[in-house]
Formats: sequence, C-alpha cells, structure tokens
Amino acid sequence: MSIPASSPFTVQFLLHPDIAKAADEAIANIERLRVAGFARQAFDLASALVAEGPWRCPEAGLNYQRLADRLPLLAWLSGQRCPPVGGHAGRPTEELERWATEERRFAFSWLLVADRAQVAVAGEQWSEAWLDDLAASTATAVEPGRLFGFITDLLCVLKARARIALGFQKTQGLVPFAAGTLAISPNADRFGHDDLLRVLARCIDERIAEAGDIVTCELLAAVLDIAEGNATQAVARLTRTPSHVARLPEIDAPIRTWPPYVDLQRRRAFAPALQIDDFNVARYRADFFGRKPVRLAPVATAERDWPSLLAEYSRRRTQALADPETASMVAGLAGHHLPLSPALVERALRLEFTASGAGEERIAALESRLGLRLPKSYREFLAASDGLFGGFVMLLPVEQVDWLRNLEPDMIKGWVDEENEATDEQYARYGPDQDCIFMRPRHLRTALQISTSIDGDVLLLIPEVRFGDEWEAWFLGAKNPGAYRYRSFAELFDEVLLDSADNEY
Repeated sequence: MSIPASSPFTVQFLLHPDIAKAADEAIANIERLRVAGFARQAFDLASALVAEGPWRCPEAGLNYQRLADRLPLLAWLSGQRCPPVGGHAGRPTEELERWATEERRFAFSWLLVADRAQVAVAGEQWSEAWLDDLAASTATAVEPGRLFGFITDLLCVLKARARIALGFQKTQGLVPFAAGTLAISPNADRFGHDDLLRVLARCIDERIAEAGDIVTCELLAAVLDIAEGNATQAVARLTRTPSHVARLPEIDAPIRTWPPYVDLQRRRAFAPALQIDDFNVARYRADFFGRKPVRLAPVATAERDWPSLLAEYSRRRTQALADPETASMVAGLAGHHLPLSPALVERALRLEFTASGAGEERIAALESRLGLRLPKSYREFLAASDGLFGGFVMLLPVEQVDWLRNLEPDMIKGWVDEENEATDEQYARYGPDQDCIFMRPRHLRTALQISTSIDGDVLLLIPEVRFGDEWEAWFLGAKNPGAYRYRSFAELFDEVLLDSADNEY
C-alpha cells in the first residue's frame, strides 16, 4: 500500500475481506473528499461501490443504501450523470438539478423552522452583565435549566436571523415559522451571533458540547457568516477544533446543496483543515482502485475436479442409503424442504444425487438476475451439476437460487442483531476451532441462498465477505446456533456436504 502514515485518509480496511467494512471506511473518505472540494474524485470512488468489480456493494446492504443518498449529491456537485442506484435509473444533470432544489428546500425547512416547543415563555433578559455571568460560570456550576433556556432562545434568534439573511418570507419555500415572537429574549438584537456563540462555547463542557442543538447553533452561525459575506469566519468556525473537522461531513447536511456553501467547497476552502491536497488524493485514488481480487487474501486451493468429487459424493450417499426403507424415507423428506423444488424431488425419488451441468448460458442468466458474478468454486460446481440432492439440505437448481431476503425473509428478522456482531479477531477464525456464535447477522440481508432450508438449516454465500474470487460460505442453523463459516463454497462442500455424505440424513 502506497499511502503514507500522514495521509488524511483511513486505509485500515482497504483490503479487508469484508466489503461492508471496507466500503464503510471508503464512504467516510469519500465524504471528506466532498467537503474538501474534490467532488469529481469523490463521485468516481462512490460510483465504483455500485459498479461491477471488487468494490461492488450488494444491493440491500447498508452501504448501498447510504450510497443511494450520496451519489446524486456527488453527481450534482461534479456535473455528472448519476448512475443507477437506490431503485432509480440513471439520472441526467437536468433531473439532478431538480433533485438538488427540492433537497435544499426540505433541508432549509429542517434547519430554519422553529417548532412551538422552542417558541415558549420569554427567556432571560440578554444584558451584558447576564451574558458575562453565564459565560463566567464553570461547566459544573451552570444551572442546566438556565443554560438550556439560553440555548433554546439562541436557536430561535439564529433561525430568525438566518431566514432574513437568506431572503425568506415567513412561508416562502418553507414550512411556516411557528407563531410567536421570533427573538424570544428581549434585547437579543443588541448582540452579534459570533459573540453569543462565544458565550455558549465558554459555559458548556465536552459532554454537552456534542448535543444536537449546539451543533445546529454553530451551523446557523456559519450560515449567517456566509450570507453576510464573511466566508473566512464561517470556515474558521466550522473547523476550529479537530472534533469540528471530523464531524463536518455529517453536520453540513442541511446546507450541502446551498450554492454559497457549495462555492466554498469548490474553492477548496476546507481542504487545508482536512489536510487534503491533490497529491494525497491521487495516492488514495490509486490504492482505492488497486483493490483487486488477487489482493484480497485469495484462498489457496488447487484446481478442483468437480466430476470426480460429485461422483465420490454420489457413491457415499448411495452406500449410506443402501437400506430401501431408509432410502424411501429420505427421498420422501425432499417434499418438506423450502423452497419446494420439483426437480430435486423428482431426482430424490429416483435417488439421483447430482444432475447435468447448468451450462454457461443459464449460469450467466443467474448472474444477470443477481447483478453480481458468482464466486469461482460455486460457479464451477453449477457447471458440473445443476443442484444436488443431499441429506439435511439440498443445493438448489440454478433457476431457484435467489437472495435470502426473497426466499426466507423471516429468517433474517429472527437472526439480525446489530449489537452482537463478532469482532474482527473473532470473525477471522475459520476451521474446526471457530465458534459458530461469532457471526455478523447483518450479512443475511445480502446473503445468497443456494440450498433448500429445513428446520432452520440453510447454506448461504456472503457476497460482502470475499477472498479473491471466492465469497464466504455459511452453514446457518438454528440448532448450531449460528453460522459455521468457510472461506469458499469449495471449503463448505468438502467439510459440510462431502464429509456428511456417509450419514443417513
């Protein structure tokens, strides 16, 4: 990796097998690029996350959903056509201009409109002495009610001033401002917003400083700075501490399509604070697009002789079901698997364990339907056998392979728990020493179901975790309880299907 330690871009997960973690990190870097004024470069990187290739984020994944929000913005900022994302077809620049206008209207509504909870009883008299007394109080000595009352009043004052500075009438292009006095505190107009923000900054501690209302106060003050022609002050305000710089890509959402703010970005006014320049952007871009399958810890496996392996599987299954009564019972169970597969049931009744290969045209049709190229070993399996009649689960024929969310949506609801996901250290363990409870259930949202399910047992491929040309493969079972994970379909076949072929069930 060529990015130096001093780079403003984080690259800890650049080559991580879990594409969700790698993309999450990349999206954070893309947002920094946007704020720094490198919109075209940010657009190119974000587009790669939804295009065919090593960065492709599966649809329905959390990062794909985040990109559905970011890509139109990046395309609009860079004057590009937005590629298909989030259920939308590709959007031309004219449509993006309409999108930006509507997005700006709703964003300003959120930022500038005061609700009735804020327009309440008149606050303290804002005098020099009162403000000095409030600002001089220590963080522990400030009475919470007194401070929060000041913040409430300050919000309403700043919102009212911003509406005037931006040229809005009470109802023009926005949700109507709540009835009541706009500047609650008497004498509020005697004080500039910069002075009031300094008072606020002096009388709050770090814990309170992260509160949403305080962030909004600072953002409104920056809007006033820009509207009054003091862009330098706005930049300084929004980047005055490392904490401000770090959170800027998130807190600027209400003004991210406001032309004067966009102009600041295009002039790269925030780039020095973010420590981003042409050189380190080029370095990061080169490493980003250097994420190739050959660099993603490929699984070291020899070429597989699938016809011979499948013949061995059939031999073992035939031997295990030598007793006619057992064979008849196992064949009868085929009708209880989900989704019901007439082709598998028909083969089961004849005790035929494999089938003819699916053929390139049908495999390609499956990949077109999924929007992703299948992992190498599973693709080779389908070319050798269109499904498999097994014991506890059966591998589906190519036309029935589909996303788990389409075939078994209730299974996802039963498993997904965002708070109890495996750490990187726990997740990195494969083989007989792994504990099946250490999994990442969120991957079920984008999992590919390749087998029938029965009693909660199912075989899955995980496109968000990749090893070279392979995807992670799971044996998920309610009785496990959890997922035994393998670095490829080939590993799963050997350790789950082939090793259990001698069993009656």
